[in-house]
Amino acid sequence: MGGRLENPWKLFGAYDLGKGKDWTRYMANIDQLEKEIKTPLPGAPAREEASTYYVEILSECNLKCVMCGFGSREIFERKRGKMDVALFGKIVDEIAKRSPHATVAPYHHCEPLLHPQLSEMVKIIKSHNLFCEVSTNLNVAGGLKELLEAGVDSLDISVSGFYQETYEKNHVGGDIEEVKRNLKLLHDLIKQMKTGPQITVFYHMYTDNLGEDFERMKEYVESLGFSFSPNWSRSICTEMSLKYIRETGYSRYHGETLKWFDDMPPLTDAYKSGIERMIYLPQDYLEGKWGETRLDECPMNGRLINIRWNGKLSLCSCTFDDRLSVYEYLTTPIEQLWEARRSHPVCRECLANNYALYMNYFDMDYIDKIARARLSPDLASNRRFFGDNGVAEL
Repeated sequence: MGGRLENPWKLFGAYDLGKGKDWTRYMANIDQLEKEIKTPLPGAPAREEASTYYVEILSECNLKCVMCGFGSREIFERKRGKMDVALFGKIVDEIAKRSPHATVAPYHHCEPLLHPQLSEMVKIIKSHNLFCEVSTNLNVAGGLKELLEAGVDSLDISVSGFYQETYEKNHVGGDIEEVKRNLKLLHDLIKQMKTGPQITVFYHMYTDNLGEDFERMKEYVESLGFSFSPNWSRSICTEMSLKYIRETGYSRYHGETLKWFDDMPPLTDAYKSGIERMIYLPQDYLEGKWGETRLDECPMNGRLINIRWNGKLSLCSCTFDDRLSVYEYLTTPIEQLWEARRSHPVCRECLANNYALYMNYFDMDYIDKIARARLSPDLASNRRFFGDNGVAEL
């Protein structure tokens, strides 16, 4: 199981990741992956540039979630900006040419409902017959009806508690009562329209929100007819996560580093407050079953592309600082991004520490067992967290 792993995903193409396939279950172990790589899926379309494109339509959010870069925004170099519809249209035109089976998600480290032209952007995506996914914290509901009418295919809502006292620890600045009202509004709009997107409420699990908060939110979401999807919360900012791995002594990277990254302030109190409540930790792929695995290149090459509000490419979906935005999507051969993900110092540090596996919930059966072992006995017994989705039960 250990040893070097030279991108086992690179031959899979765009057909196996988007549109609802549970690819974290598919990527359970290296032996299985190597076998599947040698057996192409029947009816697979020709190789495309990527399967999912995250397009950051604005560099702004109304919350400061502790595990996101916005929770520690003051230590980053990051300009505020908003993508105009003309640029968005050019980008989607190009995506449709390069990857006609792709998913396009008009968000990336931002709250997309804050953009006044979101529905128009969704219409552009759908005019190319591309799959459209939107993710929101749903603390705002302006333009929600227009978003549904525009034809969004999938709408994801993130929460971390049923009661405000719990929710505000993680979704800092948010109001869970407003979220619940907006969920009910969403239900009513879909009922009036008699059609709508797939609605999934993602419940971010921490050590302190798995009791009554969990049960009440699950009950409320399912009473509205929406899908309830619990998932272990993650440290989703590359820069902060690598700082954490360094500061806790787990890092196994000894190569070139960037001076500005080395000089960044240490972990913030906000980040520390979140990591202390987390169950699924960045070092989980540096010990145990995956401890000896070494990635030679980013597993997201050929899968995910992340485009900033100004048309530049982000190194990945997890980097937050403007200094980790490279090239222009419309004018740069995408192979230059793939090469950057192999050679950039931050990418090399990420790969050395298996952070790419962590961010993509690789081998969730294994991780689920580790995470559940960290729970208190009363939570770890006679409970279902993933059972409804055919995933591991307690």
